[in-house]
This record gives sequence, C-alpha cells and structure tokens, in this order.
Amino acid sequence: MTSHPAILDLLEQYIEMQGGGEQWLTVQEFRTHYRMEKNSSREISGILQRIYRNPMFFSPCRVIRIEKTKDPVQPHRTVMKYLVRKHEISRPARCSLSGRPW
Repeated sequence: MTSHPAILDLLEQYIEMQGGGEQWLTVQEFRTHYRMEKNSSREISGILQRIYRNPMFFSPCRVIRIEKTKDPVQPHRTVMKYLVRKHEISRPARCSLSGRPW
C-alpha cells in the first residue's frame, strides 16, 4: 500500500502532466496511469475526499468539485469524478524582530 505523501506527489505530477490548472479524474484513471493495484482505490479516494472536505489539509492540489457519473465501460456502475486544481502553496512570511525596540 502506498503512503499519503506519495499519493499527493503523484497527484501533483498527474495534474502537471495533463497541462496543469484544473483536471477531471477518476480513481481508476489515476490508478491505471500509475499502474497501482486495485486495493489502493480506497486510499486514493479517501485522500481526494479529505482534500475536498478539509481546506486546511496540506496539499499542492485541491479538489474543487465531486460528481457522480456513469462508468463508460460498465453503464450500470456509478463512479466519482474529481475536479482537481493545482495551486501554489503560499507560506507565511517570517517575522523579523530586528526592528523592534526591546
């Protein structure tokens, strides 16, 4: 099983390879692209859900929207599509205390 930071790094790489900006993806597309095992699906979808629900979760990508759609291969099956946007993480500036009077 892969780790959370590894999946976040792969997600960032995937978005950059697709041209950056915003990209729709499914867990199956992501797994297929990186040749991951099927048992990693729950972990991937869990991370995508966490990125969507928790804006404080530290990640270079954000899930903007989640939609349910029919699987084109198996129309009776419903899959989740995630709209992922890559953004630059702004780090807080360090406070300089050199100008303080004390």
